[in-house]
Order: sequence, then structure tokens, then C-alpha cells
Amino acid sequence: MYDSLLDAYILSLFDRGFETAYDLQTHGGISLGSSVPALKRMESSGLIERKASANNGKRSRYAFSLTEEGRQIVQRCWASLLATPPPGDLDSVLRTVDILKTYRVAPRHIAKYLSQASANRAKLASKASSNHLSSTPGAGYLADRLRWDLQRARAEAKFLSQLAKSVV
Repeated sequence: MYDSLLDAYILSLFDRGFETAYDLQTHGGISLGSSVPALKRMESSGLIERKASANNGKRSRYAFSLTEEGRQIVQRCWASLLATPPPGDLDSVLRTVDILKTYRVAPRHIAKYLSQASANRAKLASKASSNHLSSTPGAGYLADRLRWDLQRARAEAKFLSQLAKSVV
């Protein structure tokens, strides 16, 4: 089984034909700092295999491919992703939606998932707006940060709601 949403997303990218950590970075938006430990973890779990790829440089480069176990896991992981509440961060929600679309999950299920994520962000914005910081000296940063979090949560809620409408 995969350890995290990041693992599931990486497995889905490999299932689509991407092969290298560079592919994950350029086509999946995953930093090398995140992908390298995940690749090591998945390789030791038997979900992917590493192979040396041809290169012209001095540094060794590696390509990866799914094992049969990795392929089976990623092609059915979407059901567990839909069964759990949407994660709290936008990147994770968008990666989940990408996985759902890749494995042709019904648009109504994707829209429902996005609507739930939007509602969660709206609740967060509501909670943030009800928090009040005192006007004590030194609270400027915290007040600014709270306002930023509030605006970001509102914007994410609106974006996810619009995305949900566009899926169906």
C-alpha cells in the first residue's frame, strides 16, 4: 500500500509514462526534496523499480517504472481517496482531483469532492474571521498573517467551488 497522497500521485504519474524525478518536477510540480525520499520509500516497498537511464553527463540518472503491485495499487487507490475527507491544503486537493480524473472517476463524484473541499475552506475562512487579535504591541505580524490566511481561504473556497461546477 502507498504511504501518502504524495506516493499515490507519484505512482499515478509513473502509470502515465513519466519516468524520472525530473519528470515529476516538471510535469507534476513535485520538488526533488519531496520526490527523492518518496522514491526511495516506494522502491524499498516494491512499488517501483529503479533502472539506470542513458545519459551523456557525468552524473548517474535513474528512471523508474511501476512494478505490477504498484500498478494495481495506483489503479484502485482513487476509491480510498474519495472515501476520506479532502485534505486541508490546496495542492493535495488538486493532486487528488488529478488522480481521480486520470482514472476516469465519474465527474459527479469529482464535483462532490471539490464541493466538500470548498466548504471546508469556507469554514476555515469563517473561523479565521471570527478570531480576533488584541491590539497589543507586537501583534502586527499575527494580525497581518490572520488577514492573509482569511483571504487565502476565501479565494481557495471560491476557486474550488468554480472548479466543481466546471467538472460536471
